[in-house]
Amino acid sequence: MKFASLLLVFALAGSASAAVVVVGNGSNEPLAFTLAADGGKAAEHTLAPGEARPFPCDKTASLAMGTEKPFTLEAYTAYVFTNRNDKAELAGIQLEGQAPPAGALPTAATSAKAIAIPVTLLVDDSERRTRAAWEPVLKKRFAQAAAIVESHTGVRYELADVGTWDADPKATEFAALAADFAKVVKVKPGSLAVGYTSRKFDALPGEMPKALPFAAPVVALQSHILVREREPRSEAERVEVLVQQLGRHLGATTVPDRASAMRPRLGDGQAVSAKFRIGFDALNVLAMSLVADELRGGKANRLADLSSATQTRLGRIYGTTRLALPDEPMPEIYLALLDRAGIKPPEGVVPAAGTVAVAPMAPAAGRTRNAKEEAVRTVIRAVTAKAEENAKLTVGFAAKLKGDDLTAAYVRAAATAALGLEKEHREPAFLLALGLALDDSNVLRDNPLTASFCKAVEDDAERRQRLGVLGNPTVRNRRDLCQHFAVSAALAELAGPELAESAGLLKEQLDMTKASGFSFADLAADFAGIEFAKLVKAKPDALASFAKSFALKDYVPTVDDLRDGISAARFKTEFGTTTSAPFKSAYDAVWKRVRELPAYATK
Repeated sequence: MKFASLLLVFALAGSASAAVVVVGNGSNEPLAFTLAADGGKAAEHTLAPGEARPFPCDKTASLAMGTEKPFTLEAYTAYVFTNRNDKAELAGIQLEGQAPPAGALPTAATSAKAIAIPVTLLVDDSERRTRAAWEPVLKKRFAQAAAIVESHTGVRYELADVGTWDADPKATEFAALAADFAKVVKVKPGSLAVGYTSRKFDALPGEMPKALPFAAPVVALQSHILVREREPRSEAERVEVLVQQLGRHLGATTVPDRASAMRPRLGDGQAVSAKFRIGFDALNVLAMSLVADELRGGKANRLADLSSATQTRLGRIYGTTRLALPDEPMPEIYLALLDRAGIKPPEGVVPAAGTVAVAPMAPAAGRTRNAKEEAVRTVIRAVTAKAEENAKLTVGFAAKLKGDDLTAAYVRAAATAALGLEKEHREPAFLLALGLALDDSNVLRDNPLTASFCKAVEDDAERRQRLGVLGNPTVRNRRDLCQHFAVSAALAELAGPELAESAGLLKEQLDMTKASGFSFADLAADFAGIEFAKLVKAKPDALASFAKSFALKDYVPTVDDLRDGISAARFKTEFGTTTSAPFKSAYDAVWKRVRELPAYATK
């Protein structure tokens, strides 16, 4: 799906009798419109760029802009304005699964009612600052985050108390500390405890310190939230982390919208910008509005307390986000909501049966790898075996491979191993294994969407073994391009070509603020990886061909004349924005270069 600039817009969702309609502004300019609920009097509204807001209604609402024909919006549906041909267009987000049957649902009057949730803020005994130092900082952070959530949902988080708690000294893992926090700190039904820990968690022997999550996993109406203090580094980013966690408390989930607080990875520097608006995307505003309406009824203190219709609607939202983020970790209790909505759960996972209940989050227990993970693991081990074979050769020996030749050998080894798998797993395992095996960074391993999968197919010891013998595989004689090519091919398999393309462009935009700068050469490798993945999926004999012979020059264009290291200032001078005509021309030229390669032109 296309949330703002990063996702795919679906057709309008089906109708349902309900309590709110959500409108989001995915364009770059403020949008003014009038909205009338259920044939009532129209009111004027303005949405800032990136803003999404719920509007009470019983069944439908009529939205009008200027003299154009009004749109009829169906209740409990999310709509997004996007820019198309220099004009704002409105599209609805179609939800997966089956709509709940008509029944008693909240009215518009109920949805407009204010609601408050008492919150206790606590720090653990690893906090070194005095209370006079940390308390005003946390109070200010909480007030800012609560105001942002209230502006999107009407739900007001009220500070009831501030205190400390003694954490279990034996809880050396973050998940264990979260379980301890939920056990030790007691809260009343309908209340919330937000804890901050300054404890440092050790990395595994021989590993760099891991990028731990900023907060422990949270599901709707969970009574405890645990956040790591001093991470990320800026206070604005810490506010956004708390906004995200409060959003999860109201049912929000991860989406691939880089402007939303529910994007996969926070702490990316965006919140520091004065131009960036911390907030939620339209689909998550809809999810939070569903939970908020139940809270207003006064009977919902747990996820299990939500009505059957609301649980079904939440399941449809979570099922929809899984299309864009297929490897997003999802607690088992949410799988029951998918099942209720008639949505098939992820491969290898059985949805929880019966009533959905919320329990404190505990450390993840070991589990058996599913068939897909076993297939990817088989291919990765084949690449590692090839690397070990090459590493044993004498330095300078004629048969010792390096650079592009080494990468080609790894591709041939991966294709050979994939051909021995069950037919349904061959192409996916080949693409995913290359993305992991040829990348020595933590791009996929530390991403919350793919971390669990990565560690299931290759544990830390096996990864160290692979990296120790991998050598220096390149694409067009550049190590970085090999990583761009392989990771983009894997992302195209994981999330689809369009999201992989968006991820590549987003990375280059972020690189403009760093020494590496924006690189059209990197984009060429990204696009080549995407086209390579499409080719593998489209041609049944591709793997057999790769197993016999493979030359990188046939699948990645020359990049010597493409620009690297473009700073943010230079980019602004030459292109303005990524939506400008000059940039679009340069961007399309890179795509043209890739697609004109004979291998892709004939696929």
